[in-house]
Amino acid sequence: MTRAGRLAALLLAAAASLAPALPATPPPGAAPATNGLDVAALERTVAEVRELPWKHPVTTRRVSRGEALGKLREMLAEELPADRATRLATLLGKLGLLPEDYPLAEKLGELLEEQVAGFYVARDDTLYVPELDAAAREALGGNLDLARRTILAHELDHALTDQHFDLEKLLEDPTLRERDDLLFARKALAEGDATLLMMLVMMRDSGLPVSREAFPSGATLRGMFDLLGSGLYPKLDEAPPWLRDQLVEPYVLGLELVVDTWKAGGWKAVDALWKRPPASTEQFLHPERRDDAPTPVTLPPWRGREPLVTVELGELGARGWLAAVLPRERAEAAAAGWDGDRAGLWRAQDGTWRVRWRSTWDTEEDAREFAVAARERLAGKAPAACTWRVARSGKDVEVAIEGLPPVRQGDGP
Repeated sequence: MTRAGRLAALLLAAAASLAPALPATPPPGAAPATNGLDVAALERTVAEVRELPWKHPVTTRRVSRGEALGKLREMLAEELPADRATRLATLLGKLGLLPEDYPLAEKLGELLEEQVAGFYVARDDTLYVPELDAAAREALGGNLDLARRTILAHELDHALTDQHFDLEKLLEDPTLRERDDLLFARKALAEGDATLLMMLVMMRDSGLPVSREAFPSGATLRGMFDLLGSGLYPKLDEAPPWLRDQLVEPYVLGLELVVDTWKAGGWKAVDALWKRPPASTEQFLHPERRDDAPTPVTLPPWRGREPLVTVELGELGARGWLAAVLPRERAEAAAAGWDGDRAGLWRAQDGTWRVRWRSTWDTEEDAREFAVAARERLAGKAPAACTWRVARSGKDVEVAIEGLPPVRQGDGP
């Protein structure tokens, strides 16, 4: 196989590892793991390539596919309880980020079944290695041996960085439970670190030279993953764009930032990211804004009632919301001045819903640009049977959607 062909195969195996990251969980895995590798030897390789020593051995549990699914579903239920999943799906549906009546928890469960893999759980300090089933073997084909080793390397990187930077504290701090965009950013750092490590192990195993100077940039790798990753996971490809972004972008955005940081300063520079982790998707989309901390936004009560559920969408979410109607370039430009946001859902006494989405922007001009784009977006694709308005005051914008009918399947949350 030519050097270019081997690199394409490596990238294909890496693209196969872009499994979904569950909301607010320790970083999950990617593609089918193995039952036949020398884990101890691979641990030594991971430590050498990542340039970090192990502080203690990693507990590894070999489990059946059913056991792995059960563990992941248990974690999902803890981090996204059924009542919150229903309310969040209703809020996102009324905003137009998910289809109406979207069974969010059920769909996430289906994605788990499609992509169950080796995964590291920080709270257990344990690496779970599921059996490799026939469908996974067939899907990976000639890349099977390469993928099995490198996917396990990905998960061992999570274990190694957990020992040095405390993933449980970074990702499961209860005081940060409402900071959706911040937690997304931290998961992206974890996945970017693990995906780069995985690629470097693959290159080493395949005899390809590893050079920071010659390694592709983050932007180049994104293009390669976009090209090679499509079609590997049909259910993921069919997911609504917002959900797909939540599951895939932690890997791709994270890889872009970590690769460019590593190319510039090696693993020591990446370690510095961990010591002061990114706080928003804005900081991934615009690395030059590393010191632009997001502004927390709160939603006051409506008619004396607190919202049933809230969510922080971040610049990535605002961009995706606009892109449902506006051209991608316009959506990106209009969302680029994001500085903080929060959306909430209320239910009126007559059974209709009310959504309020407040955001704050870097400048008044940024706020004005987003407000104009938001009006165009709602004029082009607003929920049925509702009234809406977009109001701006200085650097703040509020989108209000009122009179939304109840979900069709019943009373809703």
